[in-house]
Amino acid sequence: MNTIQTTDTFPSTTPDKVSSPIYRKSIPIRDLEHVTSNIESSMIGWKGARILITGATGFFGQWLVESFHHANQTLNLGARLVGIGGPNDKFDDICPQILEMNDVKLINADICDLDSSIDTLLPDWHDRIDAIIHAAIYVDGETYNQKPIPTLSTGVKGTWEVLEIAKRKNVKRFLYVSSGAVYGTQSRMLERIGEDHSTSLDCASAQSAYAESKRFGETLCCGYMQQHGIPVTIARPFAFVGPHLPIDKHFAIGNFIRDVLANTPIVIQSDGSPIRSYLYAADLAIWLWTILSNGVLGRPYNVGGTQTFSLLEIATLIEKASMNKNPIQVNGEKVVGPPNRYVPDTTRAERELGLKPIISLEDAIHRTLEWHRKTI
Repeated sequence: MNTIQTTDTFPSTTPDKVSSPIYRKSIPIRDLEHVTSNIESSMIGWKGARILITGATGFFGQWLVESFHHANQTLNLGARLVGIGGPNDKFDDICPQILEMNDVKLINADICDLDSSIDTLLPDWHDRIDAIIHAAIYVDGETYNQKPIPTLSTGVKGTWEVLEIAKRKNVKRFLYVSSGAVYGTQSRMLERIGEDHSTSLDCASAQSAYAESKRFGETLCCGYMQQHGIPVTIARPFAFVGPHLPIDKHFAIGNFIRDVLANTPIVIQSDGSPIRSYLYAADLAIWLWTILSNGVLGRPYNVGGTQTFSLLEIATLIEKASMNKNPIQVNGEKVVGPPNRYVPDTTRAERELGLKPIISLEDAIHRTLEWHRKTI
């Protein structure tokens, strides 16, 4: 990858200080050092680059932004990053630690109208953007139960808008952050699901809104690559744990962590048998930066852990790590037959990009609990 030169400057801000109160939500320095040490060869190619990240205030986004900042400072890259947050995101509340970074700018914007507004929002970047990581989509519990339209519009129209920007700005790399959800329900007889597996989505169900929007987003990206030459790479993330993962949403491991932090019973909303694998967020950041820089164009890569655990085993690990001796409450009736599974086959990422989990789940849980206890 060729080194990129730029002369644009961002507004000067106070140098970052880990001890400052505004850094109460910062990712631990050992995690950032872990990421930088594993992406150095990839990041050197982004010297002087202008990088745009959508969904910058989300779980993925904050890890990408903070790991960029650490790598940028450590490796003297002289790069600049703009993070797009939702139109109503309050950065002071969501990510105050990012506001102090003098190589990062956060902007509120409607992802569904981004192409028409980007030149106004970033007048100094009118001639080029070197890389785009598109991770923005609206999703929460209501997506599946009552309100699928915001997910569909941000997932489809938002992706279209960002690809139009990529086309006009002649980006050198475009990473689409898709999801393992594109496969639909994993067969209970299939131990791990690979990138070549056919999808099994129910297109007639509104509950498929998130998965369908991600699936169509991949097709849209590859269409832009074929017709307009956009250099697209694709990541399909599965399940994760780490700082910034919401602990009050639809993530089972996050909810278990919430329960032990509140010193209440750990509640499992199933019989505890579903099988999952989890990747720590620092390893996630390594994988995403590597796929952006080195992934084969148009080729999707599963992103996730390799060790498998039942939800009951996950709850037990969290209870043990918390040292609170919280009781585990199993609310679901016993399921007969093989358990539900959501586990990726990550052989492609390991063989082609040298990617594999580094931090164990037990260590990941300890680090996540420690971070929450220091930031509450």
